[in-house]
Amino acid sequence: MEEEKQSCFDKNWILQTNKEISVICLICKQVANSPIEISCDEHKNMEGLLIVGENCLKKFLNQNPNSCPISGHKNCLYYHSRVAKYCVNELVVTCPLQFEKEKRDKLGDKCNFKDKIKYLSKHLESDCHLQMIWCHFKKFGCSHCCLRRKMDEHIKLSQRFHYDLMVKYISELQKIVQQYKNENLKLKQERQINENHLSRQSINNLDLKLNKIFIGHKSIVWSIDYSIFGDDQFICSGSDDKTIRLWDINNNKQLRSFDKDLESVLCVKFAPYLYYNHDQYVICFSSRDKKIRFWEFKDNKQIKIFHGHNDYISSIEFSQFNGGRYLFSGSGDNTIRLWDVAKVKGLNIFNGHENAVICVDISPLHMNKNYNDTKMNDIGVIGGNGYTICSASYDKTVRIWDIETIKQFNIFKGHEDYVHSVKYGSNELLNTILSGSSDKSVRLWDIRSNKQIQVFNGHTKIVYTVDYSPLIGSNIGNSNVICSGSADNTIRFWDIRSNKKELHVIKCDEEDNGISYLKWIQLKNEKYLNLCYCSKKGRIGIYG
Repeated sequence: MEEEKQSCFDKNWILQTNKEISVICLICKQVANSPIEISCDEHKNMEGLLIVGENCLKKFLNQNPNSCPISGHKNCLYYHSRVAKYCVNELVVTCPLQFEKEKRDKLGDKCNFKDKIKYLSKHLESDCHLQMIWCHFKKFGCSHCCLRRKMDEHIKLSQRFHYDLMVKYISELQKIVQQYKNENLKLKQERQINENHLSRQSINNLDLKLNKIFIGHKSIVWSIDYSIFGDDQFICSGSDDKTIRLWDINNNKQLRSFDKDLESVLCVKFAPYLYYNHDQYVICFSSRDKKIRFWEFKDNKQIKIFHGHNDYISSIEFSQFNGGRYLFSGSGDNTIRLWDVAKVKGLNIFNGHENAVICVDISPLHMNKNYNDTKMNDIGVIGGNGYTICSASYDKTVRIWDIETIKQFNIFKGHEDYVHSVKYGSNELLNTILSGSSDKSVRLWDIRSNKQIQVFNGHTKIVYTVDYSPLIGSNIGNSNVICSGSADNTIRFWDIRSNKKELHVIKCDEEDNGISYLKWIQLKNEKYLNLCYCSKKGRIGIYG
């Protein structure tokens, strides 16, 4: 039934009450339901809107991955078309159940509905007497289904039957509740034993040693990133000394630097899309000059520049979907922007923050997403249903945005000063967000309830960076341990299960003078993750 609602509309039905139809699905040749526009350079000279129905597109991409419905090329982009949707919604139609009934016979009940298609769903759900509906007591066990107008008669004639069903349902429910209570009590006892064991284990596992140090920057390093290219593994870094530097991890040495016409570099990222699609070795970085630049470090040349922000760009992040084709940036102009790396152009602007945006992060890939949705994301729908970004700002808030609609989902208020860092959880902590602030606190937020879960106090200065910590010496994903780096020159680890308990503190070398950024990395040929940090004095180090 749900699939029928999503299918495109019967053209013959629409033509009963409309002389012309302009929004035709290119796949099924019917009137497009939830129309999606195809955006493709190969078809830019074709006249009119290139429209497909959303459900038809999902089915097509499921059967023909990474193909265009018009011709066989790849990498089309798809957008929900507001113009086409408006045209469809304004079509005047009769009741589709009456239309189907007239094709069979014209006798019996008749539905006189005639209105715009945008009101059709409400009519079918609550008004149409030709609609077959289930008994209101279906969830208690009644399987009766009849025309809407006959349901009242069924309810009156079956009162005793329905009462007995409810009594039986409640009795079974009470047994289930009691069973859950017994199981929860047992789990609570087991969890307490495990938490005590894991807390002791975590403290032992957090005995980190400083294995590598990279020295070269002359001022605070604001950002680092890690990547493997072929047989080589690198770290890139950006600093207030107005340079980008590339480091060879195996040999602990600097390979390249870039400083042409730069101001302070605030964020650096390796560009995965350009490497995997164009075999280019590229570092993307943002700075106080309001630009996002792409540096091809193998040939030591600048290849792209994005213009659009009106103030410094503090944070950039590549999409986890579409192979990193899309880039998000947060700026001192209070906005977040979405860019298409392949087409070298800006796509959307997220407005809402009342002060500078300092950090952005992208929600992890959803393993439980509908298969068809995943196929669409591989083709070109930007983000898609369920994909979000979060942002931290000098307006003291953390916000969540829907990538597809550009709308704000959540706003978290609680920090008493600037918010510098924000991070999505994954695995068992998928519905949480972590943040660090100038108010010296680390906070954990629940996305579903839109509430703060915990506050972690212990740092004595600004918290610049936060992250979820894997258990050292373990190859599992996120544990219940988080970490934070601060201007107080410490890295602190916290157990979110143990009443805000601080598990461990790394007091960094005096030469560091404060921790500005943390990143967990998995070095090549090593089973476990290492903690990479950068500092206010320009040093970069790796703990493991």
